[in-house]
Amino acid sequence: MKYENLLKKLIIFNPIKGSPLDEIINDSWMNMSHEEELMPYTELLPDYKDPGQTQLMVSMGYTWEGIHDL
Repeated sequence: MKYENLLKKLIIFNPIKGSPLDEIINDSWMNMSHEEELMPYTELLPDYKDPGQTQLMVSMGYTWEGIHDL
């Protein structure tokens, strides 16, 4: 069965010897029902120059100087 190879990559005793994320998400079984190939999640960096966000952070106790130093 196709998924057996994927399971062998995931179920291992020592995680250091496991397959890298790129290899796992590119497995054909993982992408079976997706139109586009899966990609690892990347978190967007916050925009500290947004006045609304800056004002919210100041109301939470941060200083203007401390925010803009980030």
